[in-house]
This record gives sequence, C-alpha cells and structure tokens, in this order.
Amino acid sequence: MTFREQMTCKTQIAVLCVLVNLCLYKAGVAGQSTCALSLEPEPAKVILKEGLTYTDDSVLTCSDGKCGKIPLRNIQNAYPDSFSSQEVAENNTGLQFNDYIEKVPSACALEKQSAKSSLATYISPTCRRFWSDRDGCCPTWRYVTFHKGPLRNISGRKCYILQIPFLRLYQYISVGICGWMQECSGRCKQQYTVQSMLAWCPGYSGLKMHHFRIPTYCSCQKS
Repeated sequence: MTFREQMTCKTQIAVLCVLVNLCLYKAGVAGQSTCALSLEPEPAKVILKEGLTYTDDSVLTCSDGKCGKIPLRNIQNAYPDSFSSQEVAENNTGLQFNDYIEKVPSACALEKQSAKSSLATYISPTCRRFWSDRDGCCPTWRYVTFHKGPLRNISGRKCYILQIPFLRLYQYISVGICGWMQECSGRCKQQYTVQSMLAWCPGYSGLKMHHFRIPTYCSCQKS
C-alpha cells in the first residue's frame, strides 16, 4: 500500500469515527440507548381500530386500516430510562398512584376540621392517595400516574403514549391539579409544564419523543 493510499484509508476511518460518535451523541440526547434494537414496525396482518393494541410481548400500531408490530423488548431496550414500575415512581416522587384525572373528584373536597380556623382542613380517608399542599387559597393536589388514552401533543396532534404493560412498566408522570378554592380574593389557575414522552402519532412514521402539556401546579392570581 502506497503512502497516499494509507493516508486515504486513515482519513476515511477518521470520518467514519466522527459520524459514529455524532450518531451516538444524538441518540443520547434523545434519551435513546446507543445499543437500541430496531423500532421499525413490521407489517401485521390484522385489522384493528386506530391506536395501540398490546399483545403479550408486542404492540400493534394501527391507522387507516394498516397495522405494524413492534416488540416491546425493543422499546424497553431503546428507551430504558423512560419506563419504571409503580413502586419506583412512587418512591422517586413521594406521591401515590392514581388514574389520570384533570379534576379533583367531588368526594375528595377539603372540609373544615375546626370552626376556629378556615385553613384547618383534612382530606377524607378515601382520597388520601392525593397529596395536597393545603394552600389557603388555591391548593394543589398531586399524584403520580401514567396516561392510558390518547393525548394531544403541544402541536395539537393526537398521540398514543407507549407503555410496556406485560412487564408492568409505564411512563409515569407527576400531576398537580387545582383543588377546591379556599377563602381568597384571587382566582385559581391551572399551570402546566411541558414533558417529553415516547409516543406514536398517526400520520407520523415510527415511535418518537413528543412534547405534552401536563398539569402540575395550581396558582392563585389576582382577579
């Protein structure tokens, strides 16, 4: 091999290394494992309604009469930090699990514990899975959950959040919603944060991280 051929070969190797490192960096930024298995859906010969349908070890993505099949193990391998068990989610947040809701149930109204103080309140025993900051004006009720149904991303497109039910692993989120307004001169307003979750949106190819508005806090604002 001539000197020029050697230099050409070294240059090609250097360029390849740069490209590989760039791909690994992009995968890391997206929260994806650098050793991810394929997430391209394989055609499935079934006819199901639009959305996600879970089998024992796979998920079917269906839209416009066509379905694709993706092994759930591949999803877990690609995004290992996106999923956790309920126990881990509760321990990490200090909150208790509850099904996703956007309003506090009427049965969970804060009641006065003592007539001497309008701020002395308690949560009924059936509703202690919610954590409340017991704010004197606009209390925030918090819990940890995962979203079961379709959810619209910040662009307004309907998306389906990926879960791994056969392993009891889900994409848990912390939710904070406005409780029952107490004695104050302002008004309670629901506040949101934008969170990323792995989802499948009909019309988009494959599984991707999408941004969603999640209720997280209740603030008291002047009227």
